[in-house]
Amino acid sequence: MRRALLGCVLLLLCCAYVPAPSASADDPRTRTRRGWDYVVTLAPDLKSVDVRICFRRFLPRQLELKDARGLGALSFPADASGTQLARSAREGAVVPRGLRAGGCVRYRVDLDAALKAGDRQSARIGRDVMINPGNVLLRPTVWPNGVYVTCRFVCPGELNVSVPWPDVAGASTPHTYQVGRHALTLDALIALGRFAPESFDASGATFRIARLDRRHKASREDVEAWISAAAGAVTNLYGRYPMSPVQVVLLPAGSWNSPVSFGRARRAGGASTLFYLSQVATKDDLIGEWVAVHEMIHLGMPWTPLSEAWFQEGFTTYYQEVLRTRAGFQSVEQGWQEIHEGFGRGRIGGPGDTLKVTSENMHRTHAYWRVYWGGCAIALMIDVELRRVFKGTRSLDDVIRYLSGRYAYAGASYTGMALLEDADRWLGRSLCAPIARRVLQARGFPDLTATYRRLGLVDAGGHIRLDPRAPQAKDARAIMTAK
Repeated sequence: MRRALLGCVLLLLCCAYVPAPSASADDPRTRTRRGWDYVVTLAPDLKSVDVRICFRRFLPRQLELKDARGLGALSFPADASGTQLARSAREGAVVPRGLRAGGCVRYRVDLDAALKAGDRQSARIGRDVMINPGNVLLRPTVWPNGVYVTCRFVCPGELNVSVPWPDVAGASTPHTYQVGRHALTLDALIALGRFAPESFDASGATFRIARLDRRHKASREDVEAWISAAAGAVTNLYGRYPMSPVQVVLLPAGSWNSPVSFGRARRAGGASTLFYLSQVATKDDLIGEWVAVHEMIHLGMPWTPLSEAWFQEGFTTYYQEVLRTRAGFQSVEQGWQEIHEGFGRGRIGGPGDTLKVTSENMHRTHAYWRVYWGGCAIALMIDVELRRVFKGTRSLDDVIRYLSGRYAYAGASYTGMALLEDADRWLGRSLCAPIARRVLQARGFPDLTATYRRLGLVDAGGHIRLDPRAPQAKDARAIMTAK
C-alpha cells in the first residue's frame, strides 16, 4: 500500500535558495536599506488578512501576485495618506497611486477567495489555513537586485504562523522574517491557525513543527523522534543536515495503512516539508518510514526542472532505501529487497518511450514508477561502476556531496546530464554521464543483469539473497553500510 502511493505523492521540489544572513530589524542601516517591509495582520476568525507594504528607497511601478487569478481576492481601501492601489491596464497587475518615497500601501485579502484561486496545497485544514504566500503578498513586477525585504505577522489571540523563511536577527517583535526573491515567485507554504508551535534541534538543524487541526495520536515526543531519526539518516549522506531552519507542516490523513501517506519538499526562500500524517500513527510506526527520509534528501539535491525527474526523483529514491538501511531501519538484505521490488514496479509502468521522453512527460502520462525507478537504476549503475573503477575509494556518495555543495543552493536550475558531466570533470574520468545517457536513450526498463551479477544480487523467486562470491560482493554490503 505504502509503495503504491509513491508515484502520486512525491512531487518535485522547488528552487534551492538560502537567503543571506539577515540584519537586525532594529538596525538603522536596515531601516534605510533599499527594499520594503510587509506587515500582515490576521483577522481573529481567519477569514481575511490585512497587508501593509512600506517601501524604503524604492518606488515600484506595478505590483503583482505569483498567480494573477488571486487578484480577485484582494480589495484596496484608500490609505489615510491618500495612497491607494488600483488595478493596472496591464492584466494581472496593480499600481500604487500617490505613493511617495518612504510611503506605504494597504490591501485586504479574502482568504476563502484566495484559497479557491490558489494551488492544490492551498486549503482550510479544520480551523487552520495553508496557502502559498505568493498568493497573498503582492510583489514588484521587477524584483531589483540587492533589496532587503522583511515580513512581520501580527497574530491576535491564539493564532500563530508557520513560514519557511529565516528569522530577522534581533527583531524586537515576534514573527518577523526575511523574505528572499524566490519566496514569492516559486511554490512555498505558510500556515496560519491555532496550532501551538513546536521546535527542536536535530542533526545540527532547527525543525519548526506546525501541526494543523491536531488530529494525531502521535505525541510531540513521537514527532520529534521521527523527524530526528530521518534527519540523522540524511546526514549520513551529506555530512550535515542540508538546510536550517526547516519548516515541517503536519496534516491529518485519516487512518491510513501507511503512517505517512504523502510528502513534499520545497526550498522557496527556505526549507519546507509537508507530510500527511496518519491520525493513528505513533513513534513505533513512524521511525524509519521512507517518506520523511525521501523528502529530506531533496533538500540537499541540486534543483532540476520538472522534466528531469529521472535525476531528481530517481537518485532520491535510490538513497531513500540506502540511507534507511545505513541508519539501521532495515537489514542489508531488506534494503536490496526494497530496491529490487521497486525495479519490478518500474518495469510495468509507463509507455514504451525512452526514459528521457517518459521523464519529460511524466506529469501528463503519470508514468511515475517508470521514471522514479528508472532513475534509481541509473543511480545504482553509476554507484557500482564508481566503486569498481576507483576500487572502493569513490562512490556515488562523493558525487552527490560534490553536487550538493556546488549547486544545491545556487538558485538556478540544471539538467541532470549537465550535473553528471560536471561530476565527471571533477572525478577526472568520464563515468557517470555515459551510463545515464545510454539508459536515457534506450527504450524499456534498464537491463540490470550485469549490475546484479557484479554485486551478487540473486533473485530467488522474487526474494533477493546475496552471493558472497560475486566480484563486488563487498560493495553490495558497503553501499548499505554506514561509514
